Amino acid sequence: MVMWALNSIWSPMRTALQIQQSVIFAFFIRELRTRFGHGRLGYFWIIISPMLQIVSITLLFSAVGKRILPGIDLPLFLITGIFPFFFFRDVASRSAGAIEGNKDLLAYRFVQPLDNIWARVLLELLIFVVVFAVFLIGCAWLGYRVLPWNPLQVMLAYVALFVFSIGYGMVTGVVTGLYPTAGKILPLINRPLVFISGIYIPLITVPQEHREWLLWNPILNALELARENYFQNFRPAGASWWYLCFSSALMLLIGLAVYATSRTKLLEND
Repeated sequence: MVMWALNSIWSPMRTALQIQQSVIFAFFIRELRTRFGHGRLGYFWIIISPMLQIVSITLLFSAVGKRILPGIDLPLFLITGIFPFFFFRDVASRSAGAIEGNKDLLAYRFVQPLDNIWARVLLELLIFVVVFAVFLIGCAWLGYRVLPWNPLQVMLAYVALFVFSIGYGMVTGVVTGLYPTAGKILPLINRPLVFISGIYIPLITVPQEHREWLLWNPILNALELARENYFQNFRPAGASWWYLCFSSALMLLIGLAVYATSRTKLLEND
């Protein structure tokens, strides 16, 4: 399907940007079908999987009589952390194989090594927006107050995290494109982030002597700042807008630099 699309999009009258958009769209459609198949179960699984996590953790906290913070509903607290982190995790993992898995298609002169990474990032972004909205609508139906206290700054925190994720995804994609065995090491690096990114507990509950080390994590800063502006009763614990924006911009620049310096080598390895 993708090879047919690539063969059909070339025309002397089309601009380079139009050609690249068509290539990315062809990759996007293929990723959509590969990710979810032709049945409906794949589409339902993107909702069922996080729902099981949220329900199980909510039941666990309820069983021990523990609350995250006064005035903050646990399901909403989890939603505002789990889904943004899932976006980062999935962009990193799926970008890692984007170039290596499509080297044969680089023989087409209008296909760039980065095109499939963009397609996978767009698919993950679409999944995040849809699933996040579905869960908020579900919480509203159950009677929770889902509107954020400061929506613009919540959006800014998530956008900064997305920029960081894209830069990191570019790095993982290029590295595994050049050194395929690195794809086995990257999950070992990403896995500890689940426990140090504040997905399940706020930073204010962590002892003071450990917070300074955890705040070096840009993902933690993004989730903390998003929750500070989502929940009016959320207690801040030192997350920095300056550090988050700087880290995101720096990671994006690193990703672009790594790609720019490796592009020729990636094309030679096809």
